[in-house]
Amino acid sequence: MSLRSKALVNLLNGWPNPSLLPPELVKAASGAVLSDESRALSTLQYGPDQGYESLRDEVARWLTAFYKPQDAIQADRICITGGASQNLACILQTFTDPIYTRNIWMVAPTYYLACRIFEDSGFAGRLRSVPEDEEGIDLDALSRQIAHSEEKARAEGNLEPKLKASRPWRRIYRHVIYAVPTFANPSGRIMTIGRRERLVRIARRFDALVVTDDVYDFLQWPSSSPSTSTEARFPDQAYVPRIVDVDRYLDGGPAETFGNAISNGSFTKIVAPGCRTGWAEGTKALAYGLSQTKAAEEQVLSIPEGNAFQVQGDEGSGLSFQSYIRLCFAYESEDNLVEGVERLARLIKRELESSHPHCSLGSDT
Repeated sequence: MSLRSKALVNLLNGWPNPSLLPPELVKAASGAVLSDESRALSTLQYGPDQGYESLRDEVARWLTAFYKPQDAIQADRICITGGASQNLACILQTFTDPIYTRNIWMVAPTYYLACRIFEDSGFAGRLRSVPEDEEGIDLDALSRQIAHSEEKARAEGNLEPKLKASRPWRRIYRHVIYAVPTFANPSGRIMTIGRRERLVRIARRFDALVVTDDVYDFLQWPSSSPSTSTEARFPDQAYVPRIVDVDRYLDGGPAETFGNAISNGSFTKIVAPGCRTGWAEGTKALAYGLSQTKAAEEQVLSIPEGNAFQVQGDEGSGLSFQSYIRLCFAYESEDNLVEGVERLARLIKRELESSHPHCSLGSDT
C-alpha cells in the first residue's frame, strides 16, 4: 500500500481524542445549576471582580484537597479567569511594565504559544531561554543571566516603571520567570522540591514574579498498575507542592504583600478544551490585583472621575464632557429608574444652589 492511500495519522495535533470529551457530564452539571433559579440568575449575572463567589469557594476547597498545603486555601487567594492563556496576558498587563520589566525568562524547551503572548504584551526581543536538566530549571544559569540583566538596567538608568503608574492593587516586577514545573510541556519533567525552593529565593532576590502554568498537575498516572479505573483517573493528591505553595511558606512566607509566585490553572485540560474557564492563585493582594485588570476604579468609587470616558493620554483634543452624565438603565425596573433620576436631580440642584446661592433653579421635584 502506498503512503498516499493510507489514512493520515496526526502526531502534531495536541487536541484530546473526541471520545474523551464529556458532553453528558457538562450537560448534567449545567442543567443542575440552570434549573435552580437563584443559582442560575447569580451565575448569569455580572459578579465580583475576582469571579463568582461560589465557584471561588469550591475551587479553593478542591485545590486544598488535592495539594494539601499546611493551611486551607481561602477564596481570597483565588481569581477566576478566562483560561490559562488569557490569564497569562492579564498577568502581564497588571504586573509588568514593557520598559521597566527587564526580561521574560522561560524554561527551555518551552510551551511555544506562550512566546506569542509575551511578545504581544510588549516583550518582543526580550525573551530569554534558561536550560533545564533532570531536576528542572538550571538555576545557576538563571542567576547569572538575571544578574547581567540587572547590571545592564542600572547602566541604562532603568530604575523606575515608565509606562504604568503605581496603584494600591498593583506591583510592577523587574522580571518574569515562566515555567511549567509539573509535567512540563513539552519535556514532561517534574521540577524537584529543592529547585522550586531555590527558584523562589532567586525570585525574591531579583524582584521576579514566577508564573507557573499548573494545568497538567491533575493528569497523572500511578507508578504501578492501579487496582481500579477510578484510581487511575482520579489521583488523590499532587506529587509535589506548587511553587505558589512554596512561596506561601518558605522562610516564613512571602517577603512582601504580593509575593513572588502565581499559579495559573485551567479547566481546559481536565474538562474540555472548549471550557475556557480557569483560575489563578497567589497571595490575597496578588489575586485581588489581577482581578482589577480593566475591572474597577482603584478605590471602588460609585462616582467615576469626570474624564472616565476620554481617550486616555489625549487631553488636548478640545472635547469636553463636563456637562454630561452617563446613566445605565438596563438593570433597574422602570419605577426605580424614575426614582433614581429624581434623586439625582435633587442632588444636582442642591449642589448647584450651594455653589451659586443667588441662582434659583425652580421647584424641588
